[in-house]
Amino acid sequence: MVIYDSNFGVKAFDNYSDFREFMNEYYDYLKSFEKNLSLNFIFINLGMQKGEKQASLKIAHQLLESGMDRQSVRQLTGLSETEMKSLFQDSP
Repeated sequence: MVIYDSNFGVKAFDNYSDFREFMNEYYDYLKSFEKNLSLNFIFINLGMQKGEKQASLKIAHQLLESGMDRQSVRQLTGLSETEMKSLFQDSP
């Protein structure tokens, strides 16, 4: 039996035992790839959330500077009262 895989190249197997060992290694490789892909997805999501929070903070700051009341800014940006208090202590 001959199998070609772009990561492992051409493989010829003389017996089932060798084939099974190869398939187990390939399975482990795929599981590792899946795990790394999942971790990348998690970090991308965390980065996006951080970026969204920074955008909300910037918008909130601009709205406060334009004279909008804190409650309206909080509702529009989705920021918590704690975030509003800690980040805009000097704003009216």
